Amino acid sequence: MLRAIPKGWWTLKYELLENDEAVGLVEFNFGSEGAKIHVRDDTYEVRSKGWFSREYFFETAERRFIASAVNPVFSGRFEVHFDNRLYSLQKDKGLLNTTYVLIDGDDVIGSISRDGIFSRKSTIDIPDRFPLPIQAFIFWLVALLWKRATDSAAAGS
Repeated sequence: MLRAIPKGWWTLKYELLENDEAVGLVEFNFGSEGAKIHVRDDTYEVRSKGWFSREYFFETAERRFIASAVNPVFSGRFEVHFDNRLYSLQKDKGLLNTTYVLIDGDDVIGSISRDGIFSRKSTIDIPDRFPLPIQAFIFWLVALLWKRATDSAAAGS
């Protein structure tokens, strides 16, 4: 199980901890829906297909494809493609719930949740069969949905 801890109050950088040991860093790109993800000594990138695309590619720094995700418009979920399989990442039921679940077929196999309604600290509970970089990518997808929800709420006030 991983923990994601924001590096500061206003930052979009999260340190990833495994058993209280730092194993990675997820940092949103400024001005775009992309990211750099550092896991141990390796760097990965999340790129979108285009400016208004909701399709994201997870690649090594050398642009070797690892996984992808598509966010259908107005769905609030992602279809994650990894290792020749399709997973669904969607909000768990409940009006004020900020938990997202990872689904394989009809089975919930993992979750990502905030530690409290006002907390930005998160718990990432994804099976070990997903390598650490993929777990970090899935966390970034959820953090992106949380960011969009916060941005929408701020724009509406």
